Amino acid sequence: MHLRNFDWKVKLAVSSSELSNMGVPLLELALTVDAPETKDGVKRLTFELNKDELVGFLDKLEALQTAME
Repeated sequence: MHLRNFDWKVKLAVSSSELSNMGVPLLELALTVDAPETKDGVKRLTFELNKDELVGFLDKLEALQTAME
């Protein structure tokens, strides 16, 4: 799987059944990856992360980068 493109935006949650604290900033991350098995050859993956999830995600990316060096 290869990354073709990415897009991100920061949103502010004003209501949710899953969030107890309103006004929580969220990152929406959309990845476009190669997917030869699909008709158009790409797949779009969208994630929504709160601050703690984003920090954990970035830590994992840094560990991956270190492992690849």
